[in-house]
Amino acid sequence: MSDTEETQVPEETNVVRDQREAIKRKDAEIAEMRADAISTHLGSIGLEVGKGLGKAIAQNYDGKTTAEDIAAFAKSEYDHEYVPEQAPQAQQMQAAQQRADAFGQAAAPMQPVSGEDIVRSHDQRLANPDATRQDAQNALEAKVQHYLQN
Repeated sequence: MSDTEETQVPEETNVVRDQREAIKRKDAEIAEMRADAISTHLGSIGLEVGKGLGKAIAQNYDGKTTAEDIAAFAKSEYDHEYVPEQAPQAQQMQAAQQRADAFGQAAAPMQPVSGEDIVRSHDQRLANPDATRQDAQNALEAKVQHYLQN
């Protein structure tokens, strides 16, 4: 045997080594994605991965990476229960609805207007000496429309 034949690594060994490296890369990818998912879900329950309770949960949790499962783990192991604050938009919408309700209660109920009242209003606008030609024309058109509809 020559020296060159002994130093050559069989091709099968290179393939095995490449496969192991590929598996290590995939495992690292999976671990990174898992850490990102846990970080995201910890944020959704009000914790940070690098601080206090969030750090402890991130280091000790090995279950499914769903928000519900992580929240359940935090509750069972650390007695942490997240109570979300109400979003600012929801608070603004609620305040606007309360103002609208208060305005609706304070406003006088609308009375139906009879056709005679409408015609009388148009006649008054036509008879007004300060009315412009456009005011008179608008009043006449509205009066004609009222008669056409009824």
